[in-house]
Amino acid sequence: MDLVSLFVIIVVFGILFYLVQSVLPLPPPFRMAALVILCLILILVLLSSIGYLGGGEFYHRPLVR
Repeated sequence: MDLVSLFVIIVVFGILFYLVQSVLPLPPPFRMAALVILCLILILVLLSSIGYLGGGEFYHRPLVR
């Protein structure tokens, strides 16, 4: 995953975070659950992009020897 696509993913998750935090009228327990789920998904995507998780064919990088 190159730097531009990583930036796009972070911007998209930022917009989703903003929508959940201020625009959507959710009760506090559901808002907190939505924020936790968004944060967990973002962490998993970032870990997958740097190679700590399996990732699939899209995120495989050659090993440096």
